[in-house]
Amino acid sequence: MVSRKTYGALLIVLVLFLTVTAIRFSLSLQSPEFASAESYYHLRQVDSILTTGSSITYDSLSYGGRDYSGIALYDYVLTASVGNTLFLKFIGSLLGALLTLVIYFYAREFTSDWYAVLSASAAGFIPVYFSSTIADVSILVLFVPLFWFCLWCFHTARAKLFLLSLLVLTLLSPYSMIIPLTLALYLLAYYLDKLEVGSEKKELAAFSILFVT
Repeated sequence: MVSRKTYGALLIVLVLFLTVTAIRFSLSLQSPEFASAESYYHLRQVDSILTTGSSITYDSLSYGGRDYSGIALYDYVLTASVGNTLFLKFIGSLLGALLTLVIYFYAREFTSDWYAVLSASAAGFIPVYFSSTIADVSILVLFVPLFWFCLWCFHTARAKLFLLSLLVLTLLSPYSMIIPLTLALYLLAYYLDKLEVGSEKKELAAFSILFVT
């Protein structure tokens, strides 16, 4: 049963999530255009998926042509916007604010509810992450929260959720290469502190190294 203290913390984090979403969205509306070439690449991918049912695999508009490999998973998520710029900005704001929720639950594994709330508040306004994803259609707004969710699943030994999030991250971006390194540092820290690491975590870490690399 959830205690009154935990319930109050959860309520604050929910309000924080909605507040961060609203702030991100309102700031994104200050510019009618997007700030980077990456944004317009994603816009073209969304338009291609909506009109043809598949993403762009060869860009004839690039100088000399350009092949795109991999699955445009993020762009399929963005099709929920039906290509509307306003909806695109709202989806980006919503995904970016998810980091507050993930950091709260992750921080709760190490500290009290209220310190976890403070951690979530700080996560919602990390300067580099906040500023670099406000005016852009950036894959980071999905990758960063999902990355921390993956770490939370690993720490709490939720094997199925960990494997699912690892798969999605691998399909989502080459940035997923940092996951095995992060888990290796995690295990090293436990070893240096002479803390016990369960066999399931060791197996999950080994699998992630083999799977991602």
